[in-house]
Amino acid sequence: MIAILLTGISDKDSGCRWTAAKGLGRLNQRLPRDLAREVIGFVLDQFSEGIMIDPSGRRDLSSVNENTWHGACLTLAELARRGLLPQDLLSRCLESVMEAHRLDIRRGSHSVGSNVRDAACYVFWSFARAYPASVFQDHALSLAHQLVVASVFDREINVRRASSAAFQEFVGRLQLFPEGIQVVVKVDYFAVGNVSNAYLRASVQVAKFPEYRTALFSHLYTVCLKHWDINIRRLGALALGSIAALESEEACTSAINFLIEQSASLDLATRHGAILGIGAICRAASLGRLLEIGAEPVSSVFCRLTSNELSSFGSEVLLEGACLAMRDLCRIEWPLSPQARSSFQRIINTCLYRKENHLQEVAATCLGEYVLKHPLGPEELEQYPF
Repeated sequence: MIAILLTGISDKDSGCRWTAAKGLGRLNQRLPRDLAREVIGFVLDQFSEGIMIDPSGRRDLSSVNENTWHGACLTLAELARRGLLPQDLLSRCLESVMEAHRLDIRRGSHSVGSNVRDAACYVFWSFARAYPASVFQDHALSLAHQLVVASVFDREINVRRASSAAFQEFVGRLQLFPEGIQVVVKVDYFAVGNVSNAYLRASVQVAKFPEYRTALFSHLYTVCLKHWDINIRRLGALALGSIAALESEEACTSAINFLIEQSASLDLATRHGAILGIGAICRAASLGRLLEIGAEPVSSVFCRLTSNELSSFGSEVLLEGACLAMRDLCRIEWPLSPQARSSFQRIINTCLYRKENHLQEVAATCLGEYVLKHPLGPEELEQYPF
């Protein structure tokens, strides 16, 4: 019976996994302590299957089975809801569930893992209902950061709302999280229901609390700007600019240096997001602070864009990001070397002669900002016969 249920939590059918998880929860109530502990250990071991270690020593989750992780999370939630998880194993459970709560594996033009993240929220909700605050004292801040970040930045509406509900349960029952009541009001069920509102309003309101600002800011430029969904990258860049205005000089400098490195990536999504992020941070932060990095490293991001990259498959994404970032730089009168001016004009001209209407509109806006701050000479004006 136990073997059948443990096999069932990895089944390809969601209903079967959930039924097996509920069966294990009920069965564990009647098992001897040692045997129940073995069952819990087996479930926790499911979070280690298919994981590889990359050369840098980080865990590579690209080969994990999302069905297995989903079933394991549901099982832990059913056990936690009944108070059947031993307190000495809760730390290991939390680490596994927090990793599951971040699972977002890109496969082709989409990603998998949203059901796993939703089930992880169920586990957190069950923890808050069944265990005392003392058990989570050491993990309180990291747990608060992760739930808030998912509440405002996850792509899926059900995960945002489930994370918000778990955060609210912790605040209401355990009162562990800093500024808990004030944050709950900002990320309630309705506030996170619309993805644009979650990114552009709720996240900025939460970022006004110093305890959460760095976690939100870091997640935007390390995760959201690499997302496979272009709309998430665009919203992430807008939110990054809003939160950068609240962040410290060191945080903005570190973010821009990181994004300059990412802008040389071979992955189109990563490169597009990095370029958007550079422009957003530069627009929001003061020019004097950013010039300590040096104008040349930022300008070199656009100089590195070759003619082949601006005309090959997917080039419209890079062109759009580059024009938006250049427009932001021009608005703050970013100093440009002759080489940078030439690169700016080359990218703008490429967009103007493309057939896509949205590229022409973005390029026209960028050109308007550019000529206001960097007037064109007679030779440069000859490039625009119209």
